[in-house]
Amino acid sequence: MAISFDNGIARKQISMGGKGSFLTFMENPSQPADNPNRQWTEAYYDGKPDSWCPEIGVHWHKHHDEYHKVMQGKVTYIVNGESKVYTPEDEELFVPRLTRHGFKFHPGIETRVRERTTPVKVGKQDFFEDLLEDGSPTFFTAMRSFYNGDCYPAFPGGFGSLEVVFVNVVGGFAHWWRPKKGEVSEKGRM
Repeated sequence: MAISFDNGIARKQISMGGKGSFLTFMENPSQPADNPNRQWTEAYYDGKPDSWCPEIGVHWHKHHDEYHKVMQGKVTYIVNGESKVYTPEDEELFVPRLTRHGFKFHPGIETRVRERTTPVKVGKQDFFEDLLEDGSPTFFTAMRSFYNGDCYPAFPGGFGSLEVVFVNVVGGFAHWWRPKKGEVSEKGRM
């Protein structure tokens, strides 16, 4: 989808890989480049019975913190093994780097969540566009996206160094075997 502007805010929307679920990347160019309010992502689920209800497995980030705010509906967040339901009445959830976290929307409940990062990352949009370039991600597109981005799956037992090695080996292979569209690996594939 093309970038649109509304009140000076740039917006680009992509499907989250299933019907009724979208990500909208937003940027307010009037904010300084290092201000967390300059760029953010909104995840939206329409709550309809035939729509895909997002559930993001537990993972962590090495190089950025995240801020999540439920704007509409409700979301269950899992942070370091603890589950809590968040609604618009709750404060923004701060997830520091290296923290294991995941979340799931609730079927049948229209929901909108805002996510910001520090440091401000243009790479967040790149990560999701890579992950979802063919619609629903496959295992290898997910691993390639993890490798190219700042994301690591959280294995049982909390062995961070094993998770990093896993992403570097499997994600590195996926990046070599099937690079992002428009990119060529050393193998020369498109």
